Amino acid sequence: VTVAAPPLAYRSGFFPNRRGARLFFAEDLPVEARVDAAWLICSPILEEKNVSHGAFVALGRALAAHGVRAVRIDYEGHGDSDGETTGLGLADWTDDVCDAAASLSASGVRRLTLLGCRAGALIAARAAARTGAERLVLWCPVVQGDDYLQDLLRLNLTTQMAVYKRVEQNRDALTATLAAGNSVNIFGWNVGRALLESLTGASLADALATVTCPVEILDLTRRPGDPPPAAAAALASRPGIH
Repeated sequence: VTVAAPPLAYRSGFFPNRRGARLFFAEDLPVEARVDAAWLICSPILEEKNVSHGAFVALGRALAAHGVRAVRIDYEGHGDSDGETTGLGLADWTDDVCDAAASLSASGVRRLTLLGCRAGALIAARAAARTGAERLVLWCPVVQGDDYLQDLLRLNLTTQMAVYKRVEQNRDALTATLAAGNSVNIFGWNVGRALLESLTGASLADALATVTCPVEILDLTRRPGDPPPAAAAALASRPGIH
């Protein structure tokens, strides 16, 4: 028996965040979707946001085809939203998610699922309790902010090698530049002290300590049968996390 997919709708627009910036949103939903339930997608940040954009467009459409109302937002400084990333960090983007959830609540949403990918998982986990989310889904999450920060700085080193054929500022020097209140370019994105401070010491385990709703973690292995990544497996051993 072939079941026809439900007719789908798409809408987009802007809503204000608490800092006065206009944030872009896009929504995929069945025409007859329940208005009281929605999934809010918390994307990765910086260049990972760009390279994963197509995947999240496809995900929103797939969720809608399965009867789910799916909402994507661009954090401040990303995509079609206002602002620059230089003075922003995880706390600001967590506020953006909370503002989006408040906007959804005002439209009648009472049952919210947050889905966060990569650094978006840290953002979603921090926002879960504040938004009253009933479910949290984390996709290939950043587990330790310090490790992720080093990955970002490594991108700057790669760019230096491509442009200058040598490293003129190592990671310690880049960290000192950020700590002094100056910006560093990460693959075309200018970031500053706010991101440095929000990633330093950030822990997904700590963020999940405030979460009371069920949590599902989706991660990848290189080959079928390989054990899951150790960091994700350690989190999955905690109550309420699968």
